[in-house]
Amino acid sequence: MSIKSNQEMEYMICTWVTNYQTQLIQRAFSVVKDRQLAEDTVQEVWIKVYKNMHIAQTIDNILAWLKTVTLRTAIDLLRKEKRMKEILPDEDYLDNISTYSINNVEEAMELKQTWVMIHECLSTSSTKLKEVFDMKFSRGLSDQEIAHQLNISSSAVKTRVFRVRQVIKENYEAMEQLYVQPGA
Repeated sequence: MSIKSNQEMEYMICTWVTNYQTQLIQRAFSVVKDRQLAEDTVQEVWIKVYKNMHIAQTIDNILAWLKTVTLRTAIDLLRKEKRMKEILPDEDYLDNISTYSINNVEEAMELKQTWVMIHECLSTSSTKLKEVFDMKFSRGLSDQEIAHQLNISSSAVKTRVFRVRQVIKENYEAMEQLYVQPGA
């Protein structure tokens, strides 16, 4: 297939958007289970298509290719969302949250309280675990960066992160038992 002019490529993309947008959003939605995320996913797909138009214009079954790209993009988006949820916000962030409504104030207070409870959960932990917790979740360093700074192996960092999470979970559950009394 010959290389097309920019105008022809733009026409192709417009045609694909018109013909396949709904199907791709449905495909993304089947993975991400959220309409807005599905639309964001498909937007990312169109950006990828545009950037890789030299490949796209040579594909025989463009719908199948677009569905595959959409599926993989949706999975990547879910992984990214999961990572973002695993990283706890740092204390300065919680102290400087702008509050514009009652809901934001309530959310800020809940986040602040969660942060305080996490620190309480870690209060009896070793300095090594607290240090890794601070580097991983407060400063957002990668396992490799932490390993380099502490002069330990990456697997040692992963073990400590795992232990930190265990300690937080165990202590948090114990605290929850104290606060939630049966029949209350």
